[in-house]
Amino acid sequence: MSDNPGRQAGQRLKRAIHVARSQSPYTSDMAMAIAAKVHYDTLMNWFSGRTVPRPSAIKQVADVLGIPYADLMAAYEDRAPAAVPLEQAVAELIVEIRASVIDERRARADLMRTIAAALAATVSVPSTLSRDG
Repeated sequence: MSDNPGRQAGQRLKRAIHVARSQSPYTSDMAMAIAAKVHYDTLMNWFSGRTVPRPSAIKQVADVLGIPYADLMAAYEDRAPAAVPLEQAVAELIVEIRASVIDERRARADLMRTIAAALAATVSVPSTLSRDG
């Protein structure tokens, strides 16, 4: 890395964005930039240190990536991100657990419907039952 502080800051921001993007639905910087309504060239200028990002533009990127704005700013400014309050961390964990339970229940219900349909297709039940005997 060069001695250029702007380039170093841009590279830290790039790493932070790429880590967050890897956990998002965006497969490229271009797709993420479009979603964030930030021009791709602007993003590349940040990464190279040619320009200093506007806080509002970093906020747009953070929002699209689903991460706190403060985390991207901390990376850019070469400082540790603020610790998440315990209460907030627990609340976020509960939301994740509930979502996992709901996903598991849906998957189980889908599997049961598939099994029931497969069984119904293999078992033939006469449409009329004879009472004669």
